[in-house]
Amino acid sequence: MENNQSNQNNDNSNINNNNDNNENKINNINELNNQNEKNLQKNSIKNEYYDENGKLKFEEIIKYENELREEIEKTTPLISDLKPINELYEEFQNSEFMNIIPLITDKYSNIRLIRRDGNCFYRCFIYRLFEEIAKNKDENLYKSLKNTIENSKDITERNGYQWIVVEDFYQEFINNLTICYETEKSQCQQLLDILFNNKEKSNYLIVFVRLFIAAFLKENKILYESFIFDIPFETWVNREVEAVDNECDQIQIMAIVNAFNIGVIIENLNQKSLDTMKFPEDGNNIFIHVLFRPGHYDILYPKI
Repeated sequence: MENNQSNQNNDNSNINNNNDNNENKINNINELNNQNEKNLQKNSIKNEYYDENGKLKFEEIIKYENELREEIEKTTPLISDLKPINELYEEFQNSEFMNIIPLITDKYSNIRLIRRDGNCFYRCFIYRLFEEIAKNKDENLYKSLKNTIENSKDITERNGYQWIVVEDFYQEFINNLTICYETEKSQCQQLLDILFNNKEKSNYLIVFVRLFIAAFLKENKILYESFIFDIPFETWVNREVEAVDNECDQIQIMAIVNAFNIGVIIENLNQKSLDTMKFPEDGNNIFIHVLFRPGHYDILYPKI
């Protein structure tokens, strides 16, 4: 217990040292996200969803969103096959981002596209963790990750989550992690495809991480609450972290990085440049790379 407390104190110290830099990153990304969401809403919602006074007809909007969601589920896998990075040229053809794509293709060889359902960052992060365990059979990483998951029971219970609620999600996560580690390399990709494109199974993994990170945020409230305005911190956690299909912003990413001790590199695509953000800025041997465009993340694979 003394060692655990010491490790936690060290983690807290590292987070404090990075808070100023992270706050600037958060503000920049959130401003970009808010502006793009406004533009998207302005340009994509049809006139039929406004009444004669120009006000939104919410029942029609909900129906429209449900229809879009059903269409996406029919046509888009949760996680795509590995694709050549040059496919980005086709996706962004004639867009304002086109001049930035070469900056991505210079650094990365492949991409996996993730369904746009509000869980994209969580899905990116968990998939890459499991892929690393399955394909590289890194025993130290496996033991470290398994230990983190096993210790989640204490932190969730300390922060008001009944274990009977968390246990099924926890068990699904740790069982599948072990299966990935023990499966022969030749069968790993098939295993990952089946697991992560099964909505029920993959969502169990996401719910576990959301509950764990919600508890981690509450446990370390003093380090994160300054980023939240207007509403109580616990209310924000319940609304934005626990709720499935809510997008993952920079505060959640900071918490995920610190809870799992796995780094994240975000290639932030905007109209003028490719901004690279690294969490933490140093100290991690393993980093998960993701491409961020307004409101969405996909997995990137660096050139070797």
